[in-house]
Amino acid sequence: MAARTVMSTDEVAPQERFAYWREAICDVFVQLDAEPVEDSPFDGTIVTSAVDAVEVSEVVADPQLVVRSPRQIAKAREEFCLISLQTAGVGMVSQDGRSVRLQPGDFALYDATRPYTLDFRAGFGQLVYQFPRDALVDRGVDLTFATARTLRVGAVGEVVAGFLRSVHRAGEEIPADAAPRVAAHTLDLIATAVAAAVCDLPEPDSLRGYRRQRVLDYIAEHLTEHDLSVASIAEGLGVSPRTIFKLFEGDEMTISRRILAARLERCRRDLVDPLLRHRSITEIAFRNGFRDAAHFSRAFKRAFGTTPRDYRRGS
Repeated sequence: MAARTVMSTDEVAPQERFAYWREAICDVFVQLDAEPVEDSPFDGTIVTSAVDAVEVSEVVADPQLVVRSPRQIAKAREEFCLISLQTAGVGMVSQDGRSVRLQPGDFALYDATRPYTLDFRAGFGQLVYQFPRDALVDRGVDLTFATARTLRVGAVGEVVAGFLRSVHRAGEEIPADAAPRVAAHTLDLIATAVAAAVCDLPEPDSLRGYRRQRVLDYIAEHLTEHDLSVASIAEGLGVSPRTIFKLFEGDEMTISRRILAARLERCRRDLVDPLLRHRSITEIAFRNGFRDAAHFSRAFKRAFGTTPRDYRRGS
């Protein structure tokens, strides 16, 4: 682990403590709004270290309300996820229309690229793990469904919670050359805990339909891009390719075939559009995502039983 940094209100004048604290949490985590819950002088301490790409912070503080707002997200460059593991008191994590109450031993995930709220109505303690968002996306985590849920589910949750606490306890004793592997194992286990928690929850048909529609809408909006693929769709939607494959598992049409069919249909429509008579067949094909005129012509004939040129003449 890297050397610890300590931020504490102990040496700050009482009337300046919460202002100092607000700046401290923004320095350690992401840009946040925060308000005290009580009128009494505020106390808070953050001790932070890093295990490679995973920052580990121990937070002990008085009651407060913390908000990550759309305004802050709009001007932010960082893309992080965070895990809060409750060590004392009670905390509430709210995101994506869900809220989860954390008691000591519980832990939950939240995504800094979308608004969230942390609500502490009494003094509390937490271990907070912050890491790049892509670290979970690349491990197959669908962040639209994983946030603000208790991850302390069954034996897997207990194992992961214990490992997270052990990473914190190890402190600076973790050698620099071992830190990347420890960080990778930490992220693997977090992804495992998310998978275990989410798999215990039935996915409503309405949610599955919504997620499928997001993929189809993305395809329609980006159909002109030559490199449109499962990988680019996953990156654009902030999910893993595995998630997309799973959403369309069992369908007769693969994502690639859906993209091809949508491009061909758009070309067919454009070929008979009087306003596009001045465009060549190759221009129409290329503006709808095709890269090769011969491939387009063959695919069009397979789909519609005639060549693009004959189809246009017959319109």
